[in-house]
Amino acid sequence: MNLELYRLICADETGLHVPPTLAKLLRDFSSGRKATQLQGKRETVYIEGQLSKDWKNRISNNAEQEEVYDYFIKAVGVVILKEAWRMYPYAKAIAMSKDMVAIIGGKEMQATHVDLKYNQVQALVPLTHSLSTLIYCGPSPSVDEAFENLEMNPISNSMEANLLRTTPALSLSREEILRHMKHVTSVGLQSTEAPLKQRKTGHNLRSETTKYLPSTADYWKEGTLFLAAESVMHAGPEDK
Repeated sequence: MNLELYRLICADETGLHVPPTLAKLLRDFSSGRKATQLQGKRETVYIEGQLSKDWKNRISNNAEQEEVYDYFIKAVGVVILKEAWRMYPYAKAIAMSKDMVAIIGGKEMQATHVDLKYNQVQALVPLTHSLSTLIYCGPSPSVDEAFENLEMNPISNSMEANLLRTTPALSLSREEILRHMKHVTSVGLQSTEAPLKQRKTGHNLRSETTKYLPSTADYWKEGTLFLAAESVMHAGPEDK
């Protein structure tokens, strides 16, 4: 069965209308407290789930504002479930996590990664017009080649081994991975140069942007929906 690895649904199709004040309120809220830090100088705010109490208290000060935001969050959940069923039409059941997290900032690119458990799907909805997330679009070695590349025991049941079975491209060099990272909104479009390169600094390798200037195709509109299976290697972009 040939299942989709990801789905990208434009804002006009999702019908999601992001409240114009939501992004600013989230930024102000995160700057006024100790927020959880993510890779790439990002902060998180739980807006649904057990850890969302502080956010819920913040918006409860304005009844009209609370109603608008709650309506939007519920609409996001409906669209995610609808598109997840389209992505996995033969699934016996699809359950959405009770947690919903807003990610604020992006002064640096995240390290490329996969961060999901088997059969989980990540859903992203940008709240502003911004650079779209990066995904790996290059060739992948076989599972056997991946284990050989990293000199790992092919019968290992470690977390690293299981990740390799799901995403063998994790065994490639960082330079090779970065060479094939593309903004998801640009996948399938012709491009003359990659948006990323790698530079050696002492004994460390780090990614950085080149003189490459993002095109309009690299951006997504607020209200877009991106769903990605657990095998998709991705990274949040640098978006100052």
